[in-house]
Amino acid sequence: MADNVFSFTRARKQPNSPLPSNAREDRVKTPSSPEQLSFQFTDTHEIFIAHTPLFNKPNLFIDFLIGAQPQHVLDMRVAPRLDFIDESRQRAFDILKRENVNYTDMLGRAGINSYQENSESLQALWLKVVQFLENISTAGHPIVALFDNWDFVARFSAIFTPLAGLHIVDKEYVKNLAEQHNQLQM
Repeated sequence: MADNVFSFTRARKQPNSPLPSNAREDRVKTPSSPEQLSFQFTDTHEIFIAHTPLFNKPNLFIDFLIGAQPQHVLDMRVAPRLDFIDESRQRAFDILKRENVNYTDMLGRAGINSYQENSESLQALWLKVVQFLENISTAGHPIVALFDNWDFVARFSAIFTPLAGLHIVDKEYVKNLAEQHNQLQM
């Protein structure tokens, strides 16, 4: 198997290794078999995995955004509600815009409307995420991936752990960022 191809079943076991400098420009190709994808990231991506029920208090997500300073939020939920940001969807998007955060509904882009999708649909989703990540520059800012299903987090992590720095956002981290933001406002 080529150095730049990861088997889904072995992705978690292999360390992240750089591709040869002569890698082709069309880095993501349709897989030759349903078990393989080709990856090449030109930018190291740090992805914060955030479970949306953590943001159960007003402004907690906004404090998190200000503290973490992501440039992109990838929504990995089947039903992407934004009421944890603001009661109004439009105001939620206005807040994201004000904080210079780009929002992308990844499951919507891939046409996935259930967590029980077949492996072919999930492979199409992973390919869309890879294509998205390859086409953005984060300039050292993290990407936030929003989830509301821990099984889906496990699936995502199995694929992307060897490819990017994944960090699970926990309650303590969110609390610390919120406290830092509140202290700066004083």
